[in-house]
Amino acid sequence: MKKVGFVLGLSLLFWSCNNSVSKLTYSNKEVFVKDDTCKTESCTNATIRYLEFKGTAADTLNKITLELVGASYFNDSFVIYTPEKTAKEFISVYHSAQEEFPESGITWMLDKQVSVDTVFKNMVTIRYDEASFTGGAHGNYFTQFNHYRLKPFKLLWLADFLNEPADTFQVIKIAEAVFRESEQLSAYDNLTDEGFFFEDGIFRLNDNFHFTKEGVVFHFNIYEIQPYAKGPYDLLVPYKKLEHLLNMKLLKGAN
Repeated sequence: MKKVGFVLGLSLLFWSCNNSVSKLTYSNKEVFVKDDTCKTESCTNATIRYLEFKGTAADTLNKITLELVGASYFNDSFVIYTPEKTAKEFISVYHSAQEEFPESGITWMLDKQVSVDTVFKNMVTIRYDEASFTGGAHGNYFTQFNHYRLKPFKLLWLADFLNEPADTFQVIKIAEAVFRESEQLSAYDNLTDEGFFFEDGIFRLNDNFHFTKEGVVFHFNIYEIQPYAKGPYDLLVPYKKLEHLLNMKLLKGAN
């Protein structure tokens, strides 16, 4: 009964936190810029979708949001632009490429989006998605989840959600068992031989995860653990397997 109560309680907590009135509010913003010299239906374009926060830790979250959508590499330099300048600069770089290689005729695309994945009482999980195509065999895309305690403000890592930092090793062990079962691999099968990109064939977790009603999902982007053709990989570790390790005080938002 204790295990059932824990899992049910966490599921209800997840639902209620996503449907309750929070001191943190936000609105959606969007910037769209396309190649104004294009005369066809399919034109090079850049879309930047982001959030404007109000309330607890709003100033810090707004700064983080603008850094996410504004961080770019232009002319071999790392810069942070406003959403508007990011979109316009992408079109400008496209024009420069077309002048250098006019025969390419390739349509470019950039899509950046910041959204809220989960809101707990004192924590927010922000999701960042980016997709782009600037020629080549295929485009690129990735998703990143970042967790922030609102008061006092702090970027949270996997160890922060556990009772003890050392519990990370147990989480990795549990996650590997779930992974191997899902892939129908034995405990002795070499992961490299099975086509996965784990260094030295050793299973590893990343810090790119988020909370769902079913459990903790670890998201591996393209190329991270498997070939591009197989796409990203989501590993769901059910709450019932992590119940003795999770820091419920933090998840409930209590100080």
